[in-house]
Amino acid sequence: MKTCLSIIILLSLLILNGCDGDENGMNRAVVAELIPSRLTAEFVKTAVSCGYEQANTDAVIIEHAADGSMAQIHHVDGQGKIDIVWPDNQRHLTVIEDPNQLELQSHLYLAAGDFGKFRLYQYSLDEFCHCRSMRFDLSQIKQDYPNHVITIAGSESGADVVEHTVCGTRDTDLPMLDITLFSESGDPSFAALLNPYHYGALTQTTVLPSTIFEGETQQGVELDIPLKSEFLQYVRSYANTIYGPLQLSHFEQPRVVIFPLLHVDNRVRMAIAKIHDDDVWGRLLQYQVQELSVDVNSSIELDDFSYDNTIFTEAILAFWQQLDNGVNEYDFKSIANGRNVLQVTRGANDYFWHIYAPVTGTFVELTLHESINNQIRLYPFVSLSSAIFGHQQEGGIDEYRRQLALESRLVHAKRSEYFAPYRLEQLSIIGAAN
Repeated sequence: MKTCLSIIILLSLLILNGCDGDENGMNRAVVAELIPSRLTAEFVKTAVSCGYEQANTDAVIIEHAADGSMAQIHHVDGQGKIDIVWPDNQRHLTVIEDPNQLELQSHLYLAAGDFGKFRLYQYSLDEFCHCRSMRFDLSQIKQDYPNHVITIAGSESGADVVEHTVCGTRDTDLPMLDITLFSESGDPSFAALLNPYHYGALTQTTVLPSTIFEGETQQGVELDIPLKSEFLQYVRSYANTIYGPLQLSHFEQPRVVIFPLLHVDNRVRMAIAKIHDDDVWGRLLQYQVQELSVDVNSSIELDDFSYDNTIFTEAILAFWQQLDNGVNEYDFKSIANGRNVLQVTRGANDYFWHIYAPVTGTFVELTLHESINNQIRLYPFVSLSSAIFGHQQEGGIDEYRRQLALESRLVHAKRSEYFAPYRLEQLSIIGAAN
């Protein structure tokens, strides 16, 4: 009590003296040191089909000291929130959103501030969504566009009559429904948006006319992709909107079509994978994802794994060997190329532990509660993967976490430009060594 009274008196004196010219800045600095930094976060359970959410009061947070030991276990309050003293960025945090599932995420060297909203998606909450189901007759469109593949909400629609459902948290915020005609014969592709409030329920069938694709706004533009790789898994284009990804491309071959007059923000995502064997670590999967914003003038360049990309593979294998030998210092700056996050995942079946860290530093060994360790020991084979990813932006992992926190708080907002350039490179063990 005596200490608290002394601090109160000191704060009062500093505030009173704050008007005295040059001492003002110094006084503010002293006050800032006396007020501890805090870490805040919110945990919710969210419906899969809409944005309905309720507080997740089951979440558990483990605070780790700088050496990785358990400092304290925190339980969220009745609103699913935490607000705790967080002295510096040398501390680490482990999040368990559902204590009934063995899925953990740990964040090394976490800075104080708002850590955002964590969403645990559950189908059981879909009953609280407001949904509208519609039935469409596509026969006229099929007749007028026989060489096109019809997709609605990203799924191919082969039947003449199809049903689709859209959901929102209220009956007044239903999302737009996207319908797209992708040409497999070199003809132009077309796209349109359907307003669910203009169509009746399943009690009636609406004949969609071909005229919804008329006009310059509806016509797509195909972009050139120079790469034809045997390791290419997919190339997808989509529009980044407040309703989420729309007009997701649908081609058997790697083709990219955007609709620049219908959507102002178009992006392309591509993935390449290669499997090879290692005598020590076993069967390895090398996986790369790239995403970028595009327009009609974009030239798309994809990295090709048809060559042996040994630099990344050797760096990750050396990192794993170091960890096995008890050496935790690492430095991936030379191969990060603008990426700012290291992710290490251990798992098996329904056990996953995701650890996020800067691309250089010390990979601290975190201590978990013994009850969690006992569950982990039940899994005889634990897979391992490491990835380096990021958005080629300034600010390192702290800025990445800040942007994620900001995005998690938004409602009906498209992804920020910060996330537009994205690149991930990952190495995973997918089988034991022979």
